[in-house]
Amino acid sequence: MHVQCPQCKTMLNIVDVSLSESASCPSCGSQVPLGTLTLTRKPSPKEHIAHFELIEPVGMGHFGVVWKARDTRLERIVAVKVPRWEDLDGGERDTFLREAQASASLEHPNIVRVHEVVEEAGRCVIVSQFIRGVTLAQALKARQFTWAQKAELLAKVCEAVHYAHEHGVIHRDLKPGNILLDTEDEPFVTDFGLAKRDNAEVTMTAEGVVLGTPAYMSPEQARGDNQMIDRRSDVFSLGVMLYEMLVGERPFSGPGMMMLYQIESTDPRTPRSYSEDVPRDLETICLKALSKAREKRYQSAGEFADDLRRFLSGNAILARRATLAERSWRWVSKNRLAAALAVLCCLSAVALASRMTTPTEVDPRTQNYRPGTVVQVIEPRDVSITTEPEGAKIIFYPRDLVTGEPNVDKAVRANSRTPSRLQLLPGEYLVVAELDDGRFHEVIRSVPGEGGKLTDYYPHRRSLTVDGVTTLPDIRIPAAEVIAGMALLEGMDGFRVGSTSSTLVPQHSRNISTFYLDTHEISVDELKAAFNGQLPPSLAKTKFTSGSLPVTGMFIDEAIHYAERVGKRLPTEFEYEFAATQRGTTFYPWGNEPHSNKHELRPVDEPSEDRTNTKPPIYGLFSNAEEFTDSYFAVYPGPQAAVFTELTAPQRGAHVTVRDLADAASHTSSDPRGLGVRARRGVSRIAPSATVGFRCARSKTPRI
Repeated sequence: MHVQCPQCKTMLNIVDVSLSESASCPSCGSQVPLGTLTLTRKPSPKEHIAHFELIEPVGMGHFGVVWKARDTRLERIVAVKVPRWEDLDGGERDTFLREAQASASLEHPNIVRVHEVVEEAGRCVIVSQFIRGVTLAQALKARQFTWAQKAELLAKVCEAVHYAHEHGVIHRDLKPGNILLDTEDEPFVTDFGLAKRDNAEVTMTAEGVVLGTPAYMSPEQARGDNQMIDRRSDVFSLGVMLYEMLVGERPFSGPGMMMLYQIESTDPRTPRSYSEDVPRDLETICLKALSKAREKRYQSAGEFADDLRRFLSGNAILARRATLAERSWRWVSKNRLAAALAVLCCLSAVALASRMTTPTEVDPRTQNYRPGTVVQVIEPRDVSITTEPEGAKIIFYPRDLVTGEPNVDKAVRANSRTPSRLQLLPGEYLVVAELDDGRFHEVIRSVPGEGGKLTDYYPHRRSLTVDGVTTLPDIRIPAAEVIAGMALLEGMDGFRVGSTSSTLVPQHSRNISTFYLDTHEISVDELKAAFNGQLPPSLAKTKFTSGSLPVTGMFIDEAIHYAERVGKRLPTEFEYEFAATQRGTTFYPWGNEPHSNKHELRPVDEPSEDRTNTKPPIYGLFSNAEEFTDSYFAVYPGPQAAVFTELTAPQRGAHVTVRDLADAASHTSSDPRGLGVRARRGVSRIAPSATVGFRCARSKTPRI
């Protein structure tokens, strides 16, 4: 049956609508729904092809149907690609077999292996490795990935593609539909049907013939300039994939010819113009891969992968953003008339600006506006949320833009028990939910701005907006007691925080509510137990010598996710200071004199001099791993605090505070300013920190 793609109007030849709920348009890559179509023709393959027993169809490609099959000789499950010979001419038949020829020469853990080509009754089928899972295209629609997961996944794909390039194979049709993910999220590159095996093969393709899927083509492919297609063309396609993973949309869209024109001559929107949550380094890496000029892209998929690895490790990437002069000249060269008009407008604006009052920034902590300030009105969003079990009282505290502290004066309480619906301004909130039987939970949730997206793997950063209503992830209130083994710290009013020698946190008083604190940092075994034996993406390849070691090398969001999962939260930096100074009575957790011995990373269950006199004692507050807190890295009241009010919204909260800054050297040398446990530093939210671990806290009573 022939169906028209709703995006690019290409006519698709649908062979069997029972194979999938949708089909991928070979022109633009869009998914065409098939649920309402009537089956008009159905392939009728034999139950067996040679010694392969066909079990069920699992996919439909441009030239044939992929079946899950059983190899009756070797007793293994394989994938068998069966061509529709009645639909293929001689050239298409050669293209079909080229996939087997190209793939058979490649042996890489992230490339689908071709086992053999089998002929029966004049028909050839390709037998390959069977991957139990879904395509990347399907996975991106069905679930959310963290920035680290996206970068890690594409880095593996780039490394596999680089291996293929090094063995003389250019893919020429890289797209999410040709990347398979197994049940462990391991990617596999497949479908080498359009692959170019060596330079001699270029002459097989006539100039001007466009090969590949238009939405993922490089400019040289879009022009049909096949002599110019090389490994950098695949780099461009990988850049399109990264762009789609970052923002949920492709950089180029529209009917076929319009899309090809865009690819050749139009720069895409920057990923951060969709959402400022996109890490700037990932945007820079993506835009370098999407350079129109081949010489300005990564010169190999291996270089692409290396920069992604630098991002994941927190190191500086090699890619550099185009300078303002370069971007301006590129725009002027394409828009000469508009540039001339812009100059005239600028001259007029300069004259007008001299008569106007310059707007000023608002102090985000006091919300005070000075005369002459231009204020942008932000409308509240309709928000829906519920709990498991339902029927909880719920309250939202907006977190301060600078410090991350919950603003009690601006709390928003739901009018009904959960499930609840209320109006909230965009931003990050501490959410407290309490049941009548006393059970409660305190979690973080984020409300996106107008037109904004919050599509993250972690609940505290995820949301779904449909028909103007933003639904936040459910809050699972712990069913059992979660404070077993934690130390209880009775609160106090007027606790003196900070230090006279600190410019970041000058001394001032705070009220500390009673809370529980873990007696040690979270260990590798504890982390695995919470996630069914798995480690989070940032630690997937980390080799720990002992399951009792503190977990280090995580993202702050992974720590927050763990804490919510086990019914706890992260401590604030002043709760940490309160515990580490034994309620303000000592300079170190154990007393006022530093130890002379060296403190190295050790299992959390080993005895330590670093212990408080609480029952049970709390270990490692000034030794072992550094530790995340829930506080943004900010300057508190004092002469330096005004600096932070000048930060733009994306910068506020970009770093979180880490405490316990002892290192492998002695405490004396690691504490040159004499701050003891009051020393602090900031780490980025979007990069894992190799030396930082964490422990959890829990309020004694809900802050409601």
